[in-house]
Amino acid sequence: MGFSGSGPGPNSITTAMLQAGAVTTTKIANNAVGSGQLGAGAVTLAALAAGLGNAVLLYDDETEITASVTAASIKSYSLPNNNYTKILIQAEVGYDLLLAAENISWDIQVGGVTKRHLDVECGSSSGFSRCWPIAVTFVQQTAASIAINLTVNAGTANCRIFSLRVYGIV
Repeated sequence: MGFSGSGPGPNSITTAMLQAGAVTTTKIANNAVGSGQLGAGAVTLAALAAGLGNAVLLYDDETEITASVTAASIKSYSLPNNNYTKILIQAEVGYDLLLAAENISWDIQVGGVTKRHLDVECGSSSGFSRCWPIAVTFVQQTAASIAINLTVNAGTANCRIFSLRVYGIV
């Protein structure tokens, strides 16, 4: 199955072919804005369906969890082998009524390696709740464990994790 066509002026796709689940372009002509050409290449149907550069939600855990002491893998996900250009991990973390003696940190780990770290140090009693987003983007096409970890460095904090979302970037 294939199609080809040409339009007026320099803004035309000259040839595209659908074979075995991939669309292969043989030439995309110069456009009116730039002067570059995209040579032969393959784009998967999943990429076309999602749109290049778009995010595909792979995992979404919106269950709130409370912890007061150091805890590994408060939330976790097993990322399978994939063909995404990047992986985006987002979490919302926070605390309630952090006291002067309480210092906490949050980590996003992938395959046991810390990819993002957030320290929260309280110089005096905060007296209210706070919430932060923590996120990281990286290349990971092989299977890996993803974990959100909490470290309570002093005291016993009343910490919360509100969500964990994992996206594949097409």
